[in-house]
Amino acid sequence: MKQGKKIALTTASALVFAGLVLSVGSMCAMDFDFSKLETTPLHSETIQVEQSFTNISMTGTSCDIQFLPAPDDSCTVTCSLRQGNRCEAQVQDGTLYIRQWEEQKWYLGISLHPEKIRVYLPEDSYASIQAETNSGDLTISEPLQFQSANLQSNSGSIDLSASISGKLSMTVQSGDIRAKDTRLHQLEARCNSGSILLDQVHLKADAQLHANSGSITLTDVQGGTLSADAGSGDVRLTNVLTEDSLRLETNSGNIKLQHSDGAAITIRSGSGDVSGSLRTPKQFVTQTGSGSCSVPESGTGGACEIRTNSGDIRLKVEE
Repeated sequence: MKQGKKIALTTASALVFAGLVLSVGSMCAMDFDFSKLETTPLHSETIQVEQSFTNISMTGTSCDIQFLPAPDDSCTVTCSLRQGNRCEAQVQDGTLYIRQWEEQKWYLGISLHPEKIRVYLPEDSYASIQAETNSGDLTISEPLQFQSANLQSNSGSIDLSASISGKLSMTVQSGDIRAKDTRLHQLEARCNSGSILLDQVHLKADAQLHANSGSITLTDVQGGTLSADAGSGDVRLTNVLTEDSLRLETNSGNIKLQHSDGAAITIRSGSGDVSGSLRTPKQFVTQTGSGSCSVPESGTGGACEIRTNSGDIRLKVEE
């Protein structure tokens, strides 16, 4: 090795070692308390809402949003934001409008905690809610109830445990959609890059679920009509029962049913397998391109049509 290259390597190694020593020394001086690195702490602001309202509109935000039951009879909005960010809440024509904006477009510093807006609602039931966040999670907790809801998140997840007696629309670009322990009427959920998870959900009417590149997982779900379409992810059903039709589809993922059923079942899979168990006998119609097929003999129940291009079909009826 040439002398110049040896000197360069030795110098670089020494600088790296010196940097490590300085970093460890700095951490020891702070007792390894990384919160001391924070240079732009969040500031808190509480807004008291005096007027009554039946609708809620919150759009254009760029932080985590939580809708929670109030501990008393008052409505408050608590904002934890970076310096230079502001929020306001005001009631107009029976609608509570909540808005966040940035007074300072650019900032330099380190912030270790996510920005968050919490809305504490005193009433159990409201007419409608429209909530949208550009970069944050959206949470609506029980026992809150709404007649209709339109929820959107561009870069974050949606968590719902509140009840919706009318139409519910949930749309996420990059994140998951989760609904647990709730009663819904009509559901439409779309997820571009993420998964959809329903757990202990009772649907009075129909549900349409679409996940482009994530999985769809349903556990303890009852409803009227259910349609689940996963582009490249799996579809998994456990203890799912529909009074009317059940339609499942995926391009390259697997479809698995456990102790699930529907009055009429349609299953489509491109290159994935279809497997699991149904509660009641069905009149089976199956077709697979290059895969194998094993289903019980047709019974007296509703139709069950299963088609795959190259996946296997393995279904049984529980005794």
